[in-house]
Amino acid sequence: MFASLIRRNTRRYGGHLVHLGVIVIFIGMAGGAFNQSAEQELGRGQSMYIGGYRLECENYSRASNLNYDTDNALLNIYRGSHKIAQLVPERRFYVASQQPATIVANRSTLRDDLYVVFAGKEPDTQRPIIKVFLNPLVAWIWIGAAMILGGTAIVLAPLVHKSLRINSYQLRRSLYH
Repeated sequence: MFASLIRRNTRRYGGHLVHLGVIVIFIGMAGGAFNQSAEQELGRGQSMYIGGYRLECENYSRASNLNYDTDNALLNIYRGSHKIAQLVPERRFYVASQQPATIVANRSTLRDDLYVVFAGKEPDTQRPIIKVFLNPLVAWIWIGAAMILGGTAIVLAPLVHKSLRINSYQLRRSLYH
């Protein structure tokens, strides 16, 4: 029933969805005013805090294979006293091309996105330097974009009542002629 209502006036309801999507994108962009970042050297068992999160370094290691050398940190993420995730940010150095690369670990929710970067090692202690970014409402930007695409698809869909009118006209014409 709801789908048939929308199909009767696709321009109206699709347009409403597009406009609502634009509003949702602006709400997501407003979250950018509350972005936070922190950087800290972390040893085993040490913690850092950002927003309502606590990041605790469980371990850090160095490994090599044929393609690249890697440094990574194993971080437990807590919200309050509850462990909610385990992230592994990584820094690679590709031997053949002599190029470094950073592998960002992230956790995305409707509330916020947590990005964790292995920024390097402290030269004296060889402990990892962890950089953390907390960006609220990022997911709402993507939801708004999906709403705009969905609304555009609805607007471009053919109208039901016009196609029914054409078919009934053709039916009457064929019956009487």
